[in-house]
Amino acid sequence: MANLYSKVHRLKSQGWTWDEFLHQISLIYPPGIDEKTLYGLYRQPHRKASRHIRQVLEQLHDQCFPSPFPDSAEALISLYNRQVNNPRHPDLYAEQQALSTYLQDARQYGPILYRARLFWLSGNIQLDQLGVFRKNGKTQQLETAQQQGIELYQQSLLLLEEAQKSTDIQTDIDAFTFYKLRQNMLACYLNALAPDARSESGPLLEYLKACDFISATRRVLAAEPYQWLLARNGLRFSSLTYNPADCQWFYDALCTANKAFTDLNYSPENTPSIANSIEFRWAIDNVLGKPDP
Repeated sequence: MANLYSKVHRLKSQGWTWDEFLHQISLIYPPGIDEKTLYGLYRQPHRKASRHIRQVLEQLHDQCFPSPFPDSAEALISLYNRQVNNPRHPDLYAEQQALSTYLQDARQYGPILYRARLFWLSGNIQLDQLGVFRKNGKTQQLETAQQQGIELYQQSLLLLEEAQKSTDIQTDIDAFTFYKLRQNMLACYLNALAPDARSESGPLLEYLKACDFISATRRVLAAEPYQWLLARNGLRFSSLTYNPADCQWFYDALCTANKAFTDLNYSPENTPSIANSIEFRWAIDNVLGKPDP
């Protein structure tokens, strides 16, 4: 759940009043957050928060919805994510290779959830390289990274399923965790393809069916209807598979998450608008109608 809008909604959905919400924030950050700022983050997916406010809200979210994974594994993921999101990073590829080498041994030892998270991180590294390889025409490296990413995520999934069945594991693994992992696997198929080739890809469409992505997305949205990124992804894949009923369902879900999405030109939190994304073209032409210029 990367976007702050969804995290704020998840926190509010616990039944807190706004006063309670602000009080919980003050327990982490005594000066608190301005009420208007919090309301804005709750109401507008495109609303940006300062780095400090984001950290405070993410810390509160992590306290209320703790990760099932060990802190040491989560710290490693956070460290990696900071490197990936640093636009001035001098040589990310070299560090990705070094970290992959370390993880190859590290993920063989330790508690099952620790190993599952390290396999997940190893998959993330491969996934993050796909777009670079594709754009630079490195076909062999692209195919290798895609296959390795899928295999690493599958191993993580097997370990999570094993942990879920174990009576020795006390931590609950929620449905969203499994959903996110399967979504990353799907992204390995998606990101290896140019946007205009995705609707014609047999392997991608076959995996969409096999993983039951559309139904799984509906189930998560039923529990957390504010998850606009999930609704957007559901609309994207419904468009790629030329399914008008699902296109309409997910567009309605997107507008339920926030009515701003009734404008197809709306672009929240560094995400391209639906009107400007080729993957939604079929849905626009056949279900949603042309956006206003």
